[in-house]
Amino acid sequence: MTELVAAQLVVNSRMIYFGWLPADPDAVAALVPDGLRPAPNHQVFMNQYVVDDAGQTSGFGAYSLTCIGPDLSGLDAPDGVTPGRWWTHYVNSSPVVRAYAAARGVPATPGRTTIEVRGHRLIATTEADGVPVIRTTARVGRTGDAVNRGQSDGEYVAHFCRAGSLFVMVCSRCVPR
Repeated sequence: MTELVAAQLVVNSRMIYFGWLPADPDAVAALVPDGLRPAPNHQVFMNQYVVDDAGQTSGFGAYSLTCIGPDLSGLDAPDGVTPGRWWTHYVNSSPVVRAYAAARGVPATPGRTTIEVRGHRLIATTEADGVPVIRTTARVGRTGDAVNRGQSDGEYVAHFCRAGSLFVMVCSRCVPR
């Protein structure tokens, strides 16, 4: 295979991307290496996506990916709004993509992400060694025009926790007040 050249283009992937404010900001700060600073609010991001066909990339082929990490302070993108981000976890189904990422310092590990939509429910599951380690559930509907931050939108509450070496995302229905 011809050596891949940075940066690679991916189009029309199926994706769920979101961020949240952690219950334990100090735990997030501990994940950031010396020389970098977490965002003042210690926000964490997660991106789960699936590239179904090799024609959607500029050389990677089909693959799935989940990446997680904290937003950073002082390293914003040129738009001045989008924060820099530090990948603490990068789970990918493709040996080619993992090698590409690892050569650039990314902590790439093998695994697989699936995304299913059933009615108005999206379920994204990330597996490592065939075991589900992250499952995200979201309501699918009209594209919104507002950005909601935090851990609850009034209807669902998201809990993200670490259980040993596993990260678990649990979305559960809120009980009306």
